[in-house]
Amino acid sequence: MHRMRRLLQTILVGMFLSFHLPSHAGQPVLSMDSDRVLAWEGESRWVYDIEYSLDLADWTNSTISRTGDGSAIQIPVAELLADPNAGQAFFRLQARYQENEEGEFQDMLTPAYYNADAGDPFRNEINRAIYYFQREPLHHPLQDGTNAVPEVTVQAVFGSTKGRPPAQYHPAVDMHVGTAETAVELFAAHDGIVATYRDALKYRHYLSISKTIVDDNGQPIGMLVTLYAHLDLDLDEADGLFLDGQTVNQGDLVSKHLYSDTVGGPHLHFEMRYYRPGDTGEENFYGIIGANLAEPSAGPWIYGKWDPSVGYGFGDPKNHGLVFY
Repeated sequence: MHRMRRLLQTILVGMFLSFHLPSHAGQPVLSMDSDRVLAWEGESRWVYDIEYSLDLADWTNSTISRTGDGSAIQIPVAELLADPNAGQAFFRLQARYQENEEGEFQDMLTPAYYNADAGDPFRNEINRAIYYFQREPLHHPLQDGTNAVPEVTVQAVFGSTKGRPPAQYHPAVDMHVGTAETAVELFAAHDGIVATYRDALKYRHYLSISKTIVDDNGQPIGMLVTLYAHLDLDLDEADGLFLDGQTVNQGDLVSKHLYSDTVGGPHLHFEMRYYRPGDTGEENFYGIIGANLAEPSAGPWIYGKWDPSVGYGFGDPKNHGLVFY
């Protein structure tokens, strides 16, 4: 009877732990042995909050955090619940998403993110959104259908200042093709809807591709927008390439012309933006000279001014697998 009860407890723990575990962590390998040890497989980038209760209808808010190392983690149940009947408790895990400052490549996020304390719900909202954003692999904007990429010189990298004051940190990558070429084919970095813009103060002609990003339950968590600036949309349209409002697939041709008179020579300004659900992208999101925008961000990345009421911030293409330099 005792062995049967122990087996039933193990099965129940497995059922509830698996049910509540986010899908990105995979199915845990767990056990409850005779020494009352809870064990599971963890991923190295995640910290898990462990919730426990002797009554399934009454989960406590108490948590103990453990970081996964890719191998089985064993935690004595007594550490979690100071009760002689701890072996009869039920457990579930909740992933705590990585802080932006902990990533290998840091994004440029809204000042409100850096001004919030660790554990602030707003910070966790952005951490969660960025986790899903970064799961979206991007196609190189200059890579054609044969996987060929022309000779490129990167003039300004993501986060550089380009010799400007901190308010003008560069949230994009500037790529010069060949010897100041203007007849350059550009391709969709991801699926989405195209919008085209003319006569913009900062970018002149540009197009954007917007894609709604959803979580593992299919719920929208934000919008990924890639922006291609310093184009010549008039020449594109003359060539029969007019995509405003149309849906494109990753790798589709979206432009064939860079603007010849761009300051510093013709080049592609490739930018990634992370928006909240319901946000609308606009040029004034970042860096318009004279605009009444927020003060520079707090924290380790003093990345300049943008409207804190619009969007989560800018994404480093390296976090999506794109390395230009």
